[in-house]
Order: sequence, then structure tokens, then C-alpha cells
Amino acid sequence: MKLLFLVIGLVAGAAIGVLWTRSFAALPDKAAWNWPDSLDAVKAAPHNHKVVFENSQIRILEVILDPYEFEPMHTHSHPSVMFGADIDTPPFDIVYYAYGYDPANRRYFIKDSIRQHQSGQGDSTEAANLMKPEGPHRVRNLSNTRILAFRVEFKSRIKE
Repeated sequence: MKLLFLVIGLVAGAAIGVLWTRSFAALPDKAAWNWPDSLDAVKAAPHNHKVVFENSQIRILEVILDPYEFEPMHTHSHPSVMFGADIDTPPFDIVYYAYGYDPANRRYFIKDSIRQHQSGQGDSTEAANLMKPEGPHRVRNLSNTRILAFRVEFKSRIKE
């Protein structure tokens, strides 16, 4: 019976690995990125995004959003995964604002806003998901909770 579960686990793990690899391979190349480097999260919102580790393949950011803070507009040019850093974080609400750019008027504008409720980092039902590169956006913390997370950005594409 244990052997059967081992085989099922290996097959399921291989299937998940193939799906993740295909997800990364389907993401757009950095060459298709059309936002200026000045909007990179570390440059545009340094109070909220600090580099914890970086090499040629990944960059790990500590992401901090203080109570009621509205972070500056910024981008993330690489696919990534985000993890909550504190299992004791109480529930909080945020608003995610996605921006577009109007070249005729040379200005950014809000395309959409999404209010999100997070039940806190201790909720085991919340798992990290693959996030595609993000164009200009801002996040507003609507709660009196300090939000702390780590974002792992994959700088090089994963090949099949």
C-alpha cells in the first residue's frame, strides 16, 4: 500500500512539475516588456520593496506595506511567487490598482481596482501562486495591520 502511495505521489509531483514548467515557458519574454526600468519595484517603491537576495536567476524581495499605506506606482517585470512572512498576521483588506498609460497625454491612469480580503498569513488554505509579470500598479492597505511578505522573482526562464 505504501508503494502505491509513493508511485501516486511521484506521478502527481511530476505532473505538477510539468505544468509549472509550461506555465513559466508560456510567460512573455523580457524583450516584450514595454515599461521603463525606473518603474521597477525596488527603484520606484524602495520603502516597500527591499532586495534580500539576488543572483543571475532569482531576486527575492521583502515586501512591506504599513497600516493604511498607499505604495507608489511600480512594476514587476519577472514572473514570481509571493509568500506571507508572518503566520500571526491578522486579516487585512487591500485595494490593488492596475494602471495603463495614455501616450497621447503622456500620463498614467487607473484601469481597474480590485478590493481583496486576506484572512491572514496563518490560513493554510492560502498558497503561493505563480504571478505573471505585472505592469504599473499600486496597492493600498486598508487595514491597521502591517503586511509583510516575500516575493521570489524568476529572472531567467525555466526551460522544458
